[in-house]
Amino acid sequence: MPRLPGSRYPSIAVGSFQRPIWHSHRNLSNDPPSSAEGTAMPIIHVEMLAGRTQEQKSELAEVLARETARIARCALDDVQIVFDERAHASWAIGGRLVSDHAIAHTEKS
Repeated sequence: MPRLPGSRYPSIAVGSFQRPIWHSHRNLSNDPPSSAEGTAMPIIHVEMLAGRTQEQKSELAEVLARETARIARCALDDVQIVFDERAHASWAIGGRLVSDHAIAHTEKS
């Protein structure tokens, strides 16, 4: 998993705010609805290696939603978070699978 410079802790790839596609019988464009119809909502995609506990993901969701609502000045209930967990055998860094990094690290110990 990618690491922050000078850190032994993995970083988390967090997506950007996304605007959903709004389609209805009245609005067939990709423009957000008027304020009377609702507003665009922030959607955060968090991609990380599998293995975090439910408690860790819950805390992360709570903090990301709270801070996003504060900064984006939207309702907390408008913030959506999607966790996309990847198997260690499905993530590569520097051309090597993360699962291979773990095996090599174990063999050195």
